[in-house]
Amino acid sequence: MGVGVLCLLFPVELRGTPLGRGLLWFMVLFWVGRTVEQFVFLRVNHRLVHALTALFVLGAVLFSLPLLPA
Repeated sequence: MGVGVLCLLFPVELRGTPLGRGLLWFMVLFWVGRTVEQFVFLRVNHRLVHALTALFVLGAVLFSLPLLPA
């Protein structure tokens, strides 16, 4: 929740400073890693598990969008 608030309060700083880009890269890697863990450790074939995996992928995509060149 804290990172979400930071993204809403400081969008220019997140995109325009090395520290902000570093935080974004960390969050992208966190969500990608979390998605991989989902496949490795949670081998349940249930629609809610698939929805949760989709949310992890969405998190990685959303945090990577500001890192794309303008």
